[in-house]
Amino acid sequence: NVPDVNHASAIDYQDPIRTFRLPGQGACSMAGAWDGQYYYAIDSNCYSSTLLIYKLNAHGAILHGQRDIVDSIDNRPVMISNLVWDPKRQKFWAAHAKSIYLVSMNFNSEVNGAAKSPHAIAEKIFVMERSGSYAIGGIAYDVSDDSLYVVPDSHPRIYQYRLGAKNG
Repeated sequence: NVPDVNHASAIDYQDPIRTFRLPGQGACSMAGAWDGQYYYAIDSNCYSSTLLIYKLNAHGAILHGQRDIVDSIDNRPVMISNLVWDPKRQKFWAAHAKSIYLVSMNFNSEVNGAAKSPHAIAEKIFVMERSGSYAIGGIAYDVSDDSLYVVPDSHPRIYQYRLGAKNG
């Protein structure tokens, strides 16, 4: 357990509305993203090439399916450690090491409630060379100005990237 060292805060603790146990997840369920219908998480490691797809309802989290993330050029597995939903493109921004990917899934093709395509396709969009870090600690997408914010792991800066130039 990590102690809360911000004792001087005037804000009270807040209890969660609900807690969902993610079946199939180990101790490191990272890279969660919500698209308005499903919750996506990386398969039980701190990074993986498999997305687990959950349907959240009144009874909890139900594993809906999974997709292996593969490279758009050579179909090799693509490891990711960060994930964020882009409602404008209806795709995910994903990151691992210094690479930023745009991940496509066919959300409309389902057979008997299960995903039809076994793969999510990752297109490498750019590589962060200037950060000085070999890992990405977090990413966030801003739909209002179509930009991606990236924080390298153990780094004192946030980098903002304009996305519309290449991916509009």
